[in-house]
Amino acid sequence: MPQLLLPHEPYVTTEQLLADIRRTAERLRRPTLTLREYREHGSYDLRRMYGVFGSWFTALHDAGLQPSRTQLRVSKADLLADVKRVARTRSQETLTIGDYNRLGKYHAATVAHAFGGWTLAMEHAGLRTGGKVRGRNHGSPSHRGLRS
Repeated sequence: MPQLLLPHEPYVTTEQLLADIRRTAERLRRPTLTLREYREHGSYDLRRMYGVFGSWFTALHDAGLQPSRTQLRVSKADLLADVKRVARTRSQETLTIGDYNRLGKYHAATVAHAFGGWTLAMEHAGLRTGGKVRGRNHGSPSHRGLRS
């Protein structure tokens, strides 16, 4: 099911979000949900979840579900290796957040969090970046945030 509501759309209560997480897990017959599973089958945009709960793990906990994996115990080296793998798959010198979320093993927010932002993660991976980082111009502003 596609994401139905974006952050700027009508107000949704915390309980509605939690109920949707539980319903999605029940529909998939799973004791937990990954971000990818929720993005594909849930009703709300993940940005809304992060805005309300701060993390996917908090949302799962508050919904009474088990964690989908150990909390962010992924090394920076593993994150960079996956970013580079996805960039090679796309045969590109740069990588959008949308492309990474579709093809990556982790979520772009995990990568961005580990490196202090998406642009900094791209720099660490040796990829071309966009936007400004600490006063340096890196091209397009579309790579500054987590929007694809």
